Amino acid sequence: MDTQQQGKRNEKWQSSTLLHSSAFTVSYNPLTRQPDWVAYTLTAEEVELTKHTPKIPRRFMPDPNINLPQASNEDYRNSGWVRGHMARRQDMKWSEQAVSESDYYTNICPQNKEMNNGVWHQIENLARKLAVRCLTTELLSLGCARLSVKSV
Repeated sequence: MDTQQQGKRNEKWQSSTLLHSSAFTVSYNPLTRQPDWVAYTLTAEEVELTKHTPKIPRRFMPDPNINLPQASNEDYRNSGWVRGHMARRQDMKWSEQAVSESDYYTNICPQNKEMNNGVWHQIENLARKLAVRCLTTELLSLGCARLSVKSV
């Protein structure tokens, strides 16, 4: 990696902003318009509270608490990607405010539908099982992989 590439890489990480919602913390990157990571605590009590909650309609929207570039519904329309929650929406259903904040684009990454509904869903379910078994668990979701392809 040359000096110019390293500088751009450092700029990407230096631009991140910590955002604190009522239930999770996000390191949000306005250059990529995605979270770098999301962290939250999940307790056995919260898992129990969210098991049988009624379906709450998803309302993806920009985070109204920041004035930074964010993704939008248009970014996903006909893109082939689905909106993946970094802090799991189901884990937030113990609070209307928390579930609403989980739909902010500052908590969303583009994901492959099969991965989101497959292995990612399995990992989320494992985290819930661990929270019940251990009474609490700390979760850290790392943001999207950013791959670059060099032309030959």
